[in-house]
Amino acid sequence: MACYAAREMSDKYRGYLWKRLLTTSAEDCYGLVTGPVLDCYESNDIDKALSIMLPTWKNRDADFFACNLLNSRDRIELTPLDDSYIEQDVVLTKNGHDLFMLLPLLEKSLYDADDKLAGYISKEIYSRYRAVFWRAILQYAKRLCNSVPIREEVKSLKYADDLQKEGHRSSIYIAKAIVILIKERLGVNDLVAPERMIPVSIERFTNEIRRVPSYAYDCHTLYGKRLGKTKRDFVLDEQRGLRPHKQGMYDDCPWDRFFDFDKNGYNNDLSFPEPSEEIMKEVEQGTYVPRLF
Repeated sequence: MACYAAREMSDKYRGYLWKRLLTTSAEDCYGLVTGPVLDCYESNDIDKALSIMLPTWKNRDADFFACNLLNSRDRIELTPLDDSYIEQDVVLTKNGHDLFMLLPLLEKSLYDADDKLAGYISKEIYSRYRAVFWRAILQYAKRLCNSVPIREEVKSLKYADDLQKEGHRSSIYIAKAIVILIKERLGVNDLVAPERMIPVSIERFTNEIRRVPSYAYDCHTLYGKRLGKTKRDFVLDEQRGLRPHKQGMYDDCPWDRFFDFDKNGYNNDLSFPEPSEEIMKEVEQGTYVPRLF
C-alpha cells in the first residue's frame, strides 16, 4: 500500500510526497531515520526511502512530545542559573522570559533529561527565534552527545525543518531532536540508523488501481469528518497500527493534555512585544549584543 500510494503521488505531487515521507521519518519512526531519508530526498530516490522506512522500528515518542510537551500555554516561573546573570528586557519570548536566560536553561534541562522543562523552554524559544533555537541545539548536541551519528541526525532534523515552507512549519523535527537528545542522556543505546531494508519499486504499481483502505479516512479528511472521526480516534488508531513497534518513553502516557489543547487552544493571553526588526535580525544572525540596563 505504501508503494501504491507513493506511485499515485509521485508524478503530480512529488514535492508533497517527499514532505510526507520526511515527516513520517521523524513522527512515526524510531531511531536515526530522517538523515537516511534526507539522503534519498537529495537523490530523489523514493524507492530507497520506502525500502528504509518500511521495515524500520515504529514509535511515536516524537509526536507525543510535539503534541503534549512542546508547548508554553501555561507560564512557568524560571530563574537564572547563577547570580552573575544581568537581566535585560529587549529580547523576550512570548511569555516574557529573557531569551538569553532561557538558552543555558535549555541546555541544563537536556542534560538533566527533564522533558517537561525542555518542552516548555523549546517552545518559548523557537516560536519567535527558530534560527536561535537550532543554533543552540546543534551546539548542545556537540557538548552533550558522545555519539557522532546522533549529532549528525540532529543536523539532518535541522535541515528537514529548514525545508518547510514559512507559515506551514510543523514542530515535529524540533520534537524529534529533543527526544533523541534526552534518550541519549538517559543512556538509550539503540538509537541507530536503519540497517535492514526491503527492496521495493513503486513503478510496478503504475497500471494498478487499488481501493483506498478505510483507515486512510481519518479526522484529517472530509469523508472522515462526515463519519464523525475524531483526533482521539486518530491517536489511538495510529498507536495500534505501528509495525514493527518499538516500545518508547511515552507509549503508556495519556494524551489528555493534547485533547485539552485541541479543544481550548494552545495560547494564552500572555504575549509580550517582539523586538524591533533591527534587533530581531541581529538575534537571528547571531550578532546581537544585549543592551544591558
